Formats: sequence, C-alpha cells, structure tokens
Amino acid sequence: MYLFFSCNGSGRFVGLAKIASEVDFEKMFMFWTQDAKWMGMMALEWVFIKDIPFREFKDIIIMMK
Repeated sequence: MYLFFSCNGSGRFVGLAKIASEVDFEKMFMFWTQDAKWMGMMALEWVFIKDIPFREFKDIIIMMK
C-alpha cells in the first residue's frame, strides 16, 4: 500500500511512501496532538519527497473515509 502525504491547507502532496512493515499496535507515536486517536506504528519506505500540486492528480480518485 502506498500513502500520499500532504500538509493540511498546503494544496499539494509532499511525498509518497510505501508501507514496509506490519502495524505494531503495542507502540504509539508520542507526538500526535490527539492522544490515543491513532494507535500503532509501522515502518515506511519513502519513494520520493517532492511538492506536487493537487491539480496534477485531478484524474485520480482518492477515497477518504
């Protein structure tokens, strides 16, 4: 699975990463602003880090839940 990363309000994607491990639900990232909302940690393999405006992806449908 690949993850597109964006900064809130930036209007662009800032990177693409591939999930490189199982989710370890025994660990928790200590810097979330909403404690206990996002449980678990996983390793990521960065494919690239680059600013790409959302308009470049206008033909791709991204399902957000």
